[in-house]
Formats: sequence, C-alpha cells, structure tokens
Amino acid sequence: MKKVKVAAVIAEFNPLHDGHRFIIHQARVRSGASHVMIIQSGNLTQRAEPAIEEKHLRAEKAIKAGADAVVEIPVAYATGNAEVFAKAGVKIATSFAHVTHLVFGIESEDLSLLRLIAQTQVKRKADFEKYMTNHIKKGISFDKARCEVIKKLLPQISAELIDKSMNTPNNILALEYLKELVRLESKVKPIGVQRIPAINSSAIRRELEFEQSDMYRAFGSLVLYSAMSRMDEDTYNSNTELINLFKNKRPVSYDELKRETPTKRFSVSRIVRLALHSTLTITKKDVEFLYKHDWVPYTTLLAINMDAGDLFSAMCLNFKTPLLVRGNKVKPEKNAYYKALRKIDKRAELLYEAITGIRTNNRPSFVMREDQLKLEV
Repeated sequence: MKKVKVAAVIAEFNPLHDGHRFIIHQARVRSGASHVMIIQSGNLTQRAEPAIEEKHLRAEKAIKAGADAVVEIPVAYATGNAEVFAKAGVKIATSFAHVTHLVFGIESEDLSLLRLIAQTQVKRKADFEKYMTNHIKKGISFDKARCEVIKKLLPQISAELIDKSMNTPNNILALEYLKELVRLESKVKPIGVQRIPAINSSAIRRELEFEQSDMYRAFGSLVLYSAMSRMDEDTYNSNTELINLFKNKRPVSYDELKRETPTKRFSVSRIVRLALHSTLTITKKDVEFLYKHDWVPYTTLLAINMDAGDLFSAMCLNFKTPLLVRGNKVKPEKNAYYKALRKIDKRAELLYEAITGIRTNNRPSFVMREDQLKLEV
C-alpha cells in the first residue's frame, strides 16, 4: 500500500467551476500529496442560504474534478460566519493524521502578509480585542474596525496594502484558516492558490439561483416565519438589540428582511445567519463547544473516489473526529456536543427536503475521477 499523504481543501463548490478545478489540481501538484480531500458545507451554506445543488451531487462533481474524498462540516458551523466556518474546517482537517497541507484560494500568490496578520491577531490577542472594542464603540463596522486595528498593530505595513489584503471574501476566509492553524500550533502547512480573476462565481451563482427561484421563495418564507416567532436570547449571535430590531422592522418577506433590517452595526450577512440559526435552533452553547475544543465530534463522508481504498482505510482510523460512515469501527462519543450537532443536522435536512421536495440521500457516493476514466478508456 502506498503511503497516504493528504492535501485538504475547505470549500463549498456552490457551484463547482473551473476555478475550483484549478485549486484541486494545484492542491495535488504543490503539496505532492497522494490524495486530495475536500471539507465541504452541506445543503445549507456559509451564506446561510440553501445550496444550489444537493450536497452529494456537489461532492460527486468534486471527485470527478480530481478530488479523492469529500467530507461534510456539521451544519451549525457550515452556516456560521467566516471565523466559525474556518475553525470547524481546520479542526476537521488537522484531526486526520495524514493531512499534511491545507489549500485555499487567495487574491495573490504571496501568503506572507496574510500569515503575518494572522499571527498578529492570535499572538497579540489582548491588544487586538481591546482596540477592536474601542473602535466598535465609536460605531465603526466590524470589518473596518479590524483593518484599522491591524494597521495600528503593524505600522510597518502600508495602510493601503492592509486594506487590499483584508477586504476580499477569499482573503477573509484565508486569514481565518491561518489564524486557526496558529492557534492549534499545527504542523499542517498552508498553501495559497491565487484565484482565477476571469471567473465570476457570484454571477454563476445568481444565474442558477434565478432558475431555482421557487426554492428560494419557499426557503425565505419558512426562515422568516421561524425567525420572527422563535428568536430569543439563546439563539447564536443574537442579543436584545437584534431581537428588538427584528420586532420593530417586522419584515413581511425574506427580501425585505435582507433589504430593510441591516444597519451600520448589523450587516445583511449577520441578519440572514441569525434568521437561519433561529430556524434551526442553533444556540450560543452549540457554537461555544467549537471554541472550547480543538476537535469536532464527527464528520460525514459524502463521496469518495472508487480507487482510493487506502485513503478510506486511513480516514476510518480518525479517533479524534470519527468519520460517520457505515461499517466504520471507530465510533464518535455520543456526548452532549455530538447530540446537539446531530439534531441541528437533522433539522437542516428536513428544511432542505421541505423546500426542494427531494428526499436527502444519506449514503456516500462512490465515484471515479475523470482522469481515471480517461486512463481506463
């Protein structure tokens, strides 16, 4: 059996496009890995909205595009903000003993500045949090405050360069991945792959969302009702001010919720996540677990390369974050942490089925990579 060496990619592939295929290819080439594993969100994404394609279908496409295995981030964390999403993804990646590299997209090929910013935020945590509190009290938005604090902590770096490095979605997530690797003191090596500028993933997603507008309307109605009727102080990321904001605005449609409810203090992203977390009953305690432990209680196998039996065997030996798959002898400890996350996963599954009319397939897909199919021909 050849030695298993894995490059992990945390992703959504919603939908998968040529830029994602490029990252999968680069993950294998630049890491020298024998296998590429994708750590993916499920049917509800980090944008706190339904995935354009069902999670197993997206996982199958990732395998065909060159990956060898796809595992799922529990829904409570896959629908969180950038920090929560990244924490869960990195903890899953580092729990697999054979993962040597973490690969992600960035805006430029140079990873050094992002690593410096990440190290500064972690190693000067007290200073960072103190300055952040002062800026937010002045009414500055969270994202702008974060940039201003980094400028103060790294005066040797030009303000323009810091703004440019910290204000794009790819780099925001990259910073969170790097921060978590620093916190965990992980030996997993990060690799930044410069994104392909010609690919406008937002435009691709908007076009597909328009085609599935009925699904999004159904989702919006269910989430709005649940948010308005069930949100309370225990809901993750809620507070009295936000609860009163929802009550006072009293939106009558999901579009109105996104358009009219956000303020300078509360972005549209936070508003829609809070609405979804109310719907799925994701509590502050559920997310606190992620911050208290350096592991996630389980991950679910969505798809695997039919020719990757050695990888599958290695993945089944993960005692830290057991793989939920039939026949695996390594079982997760069914503690309060596990039970809370599994209940949320089930609620998410029922929600997705209700808006799509499609019963979720809970068995992993066994798929042949396209390059292997060509070799067989």
